Amino acid sequence: MSISRAITVLCADILLFVYGSALADTSLVFKDQAGKQTTVQVAGGVGRMQQADDSGYILFDSRSRTVLHVDPGRGSYMEMTEDRINSQMDQAAAMRRKMAPQLKMMKEQLVNVDPQTRKMIEQRMAGMPGMADAGSEPKVPASIKLVAKGRKTVAGLECQQHRLLQDGKHVADVCLIRSAGGKISRQDFQTLEATMGFFRKMASKAVQMTGGRDRLPALGTASIEGLPVDIRDLVKGNRLTLVSVSDGKLSSDLFTAYRKLKKQQMPGLPH
Repeated sequence: MSISRAITVLCADILLFVYGSALADTSLVFKDQAGKQTTVQVAGGVGRMQQADDSGYILFDSRSRTVLHVDPGRGSYMEMTEDRINSQMDQAAAMRRKMAPQLKMMKEQLVNVDPQTRKMIEQRMAGMPGMADAGSEPKVPASIKLVAKGRKTVAGLECQQHRLLQDGKHVADVCLIRSAGGKISRQDFQTLEATMGFFRKMASKAVQMTGGRDRLPALGTASIEGLPVDIRDLVKGNRLTLVSVSDGKLSSDLFTAYRKLKKQQMPGLPH
């Protein structure tokens, strides 16, 4: 083989490796302590998450910052942009502030109502967007701190172990991968990070809006970098662990089949 021919072949191999790696698809399978499976799949900047016992699934487009909740059973899907979600949350927060004095007075008056009626009214109040904690003082945001505790391997991926402290109390353990490697391409890792970061941001904003920080695990509101592959919640006794990673080509239908379904409007808040 001539030198020029060898250089040509080498360049072709390098291009195949670089672009093949960048465009590879990724599938992650997580299991909780009860064996319930959640599959996260990524292709072309879009993430897909589905639980094994649910026909519905969630899509997140990291480029347009758009979430789609797809419900094949009902033949429909709902599209929510980040701006729309933020707007809805801001409206709910404003409603909570506006109604706080009246709801506080109402809660005080419920003391004199019979238990059955009081329970029914409280349930209706809790079901109103942004109203679950209205009438009560917002809680001070929790102080979240990650303390590094060595490294380990989960499903063939090396991750950094951390102890998660909430207001100084050890509430969870999490192992994070902070860069692409193994069967996860750089592009797919960035999509996974963007997806996780988006939902943590939404969870954190929801907690700030309602003051109900105890309703979500500390990891949900923590400002962290990386992809969690092993999470142990010491407070609720839950654990979610990555059990397999693959980089096989995924069917485009996984990410586009929703287009054949009926689009529903995101419900708004009552005026």
